[in-house]
Amino acid sequence: MFKKEDILVITPTFSGGGAEHIAINIANYYSLAGHKVSILCFSNNGPYLKQVSNSIKVINLEAENWSDQIKKLSHFLKKSKKLKVVSTVRSANIVYGLATIMLGRKLKHKAIFLEVNTFDSIRNKSFLKRKIWSLVMLLSYFKADVIGCSSADVMSELLRVVPILKHKAVVVGNPVVPENFNKLR
Repeated sequence: MFKKEDILVITPTFSGGGAEHIAINIANYYSLAGHKVSILCFSNNGPYLKQVSNSIKVINLEAENWSDQIKKLSHFLKKSKKLKVVSTVRSANIVYGLATIMLGRKLKHKAIFLEVNTFDSIRNKSFLKRKIWSLVMLLSYFKADVIGCSSADVMSELLRVVPILKHKAVVVGNPVVPENFNKLR
């Protein structure tokens, strides 16, 4: 058994798709295992909010745009004690990385970023925008201790965008199990 620790799961909202659902599954799992778990979101809207266990504290930063998210998350992290951070969505990963850079000091937090989506949205941008995204991802993802990719293809795409992260990237598989799993099986 491993040591019980404070865990902070970051997700932008409680709406959307699989990545938000992963955030809730992870938070509920670790809470059930006896950890003190909080979920931090930038907006607490969406249908998945009702799936969060009552034992989990929901922290709503009420931040609508990137700069507000970075500023408020930076402030939150500055006053937080040592945490294990799990960020589940690319935009939240970037906000966390940039918020820690903004603090200008090494935090005692350990961070795991999950990368579950392909890079189609970045690949379809202009050359300049692709380079900007690559730079922003490099700066922010460098703050992660581990980058968990949902498949070998996602990891390959991540390393095409930011190859220097090879030593941090691992394939972990997608932890979402649909409610009708047994029926589908």
